[in-house]
This record gives sequence, structure tokens and C-alpha cells, in this order.
Amino acid sequence: MATRETQRKEIGDYEARVAKNPKLKLPKLESYPDYKEALKEKECFTYKLGKALITANSVLVCRRGGSGYAREHSAIVSNLIQL
Repeated sequence: MATRETQRKEIGDYEARVAKNPKLKLPKLESYPDYKEALKEKECFTYKLGKALITANSVLVCRRGGSGYAREHSAIVSNLIQL
């Protein structure tokens, strides 16, 4: 919960600074030179594997109150097969 509160505070601070000085606004992601390369990277197996593990861990923590890779490995494997 502390992370969400910190993020909300940082976003509020950023928005207040941008309101005072619009030059501080960050550019759109599409304008960065490596944007297209980053989109390609999202299609790599390792990226999808990490995303599946994070999702599985989030689901298991919500359901069981702790990490459960060993107990629920079939759910992780089925998610990976879909990749």
C-alpha cells in the first residue's frame, strides 16, 4: 500500500510542477528514439515469461496470502503455453 500512496504523491507533485511550468512536461513515449525497439522487445519470450510469472504471483498472493509457485505450477505452465 505504501507504494501506491508514494506513486499518487509523486504524480500529484509532477502535475503541480507541470501546471506551474509546462516546459517540464515529459514527451510522449512515441517520440523517444528507442520506442519501436521497446515494442519489439515486448514480443520476446523472456518478456512474456516474466509477465506470466508476475501475473501468476499476483493471483496466488491474492488467493492464498503468499507465494505459491510450487503449489500452482500448472496455472503458470498453462499461461506460458498460451504465449
